Amino acid sequence: MFTNVPLNAMRPTRWERLEDDRFYIGSHLAGTLRGDRERGYLINYPDSIGNGYAPNLTRALRKMRVVFWASRGL
Repeated sequence: MFTNVPLNAMRPTRWERLEDDRFYIGSHLAGTLRGDRERGYLINYPDSIGNGYAPNLTRALRKMRVVFWASRGL
């Protein structure tokens, strides 16, 4: 789904990966994405945390990181 991921969006040294529309940190699902560059991205967080919106992929991944680490108390 995502062919051109900006270099500043991913942090491979922190075990992050984007598979189809799912974003993983380590082996944990941080969230799923739907959308495109023109309209932005809808974020669906796991475990009924809720949903979100981001205008670009970099901000979407940043929001998923924040929610992921906040839900773990770190």
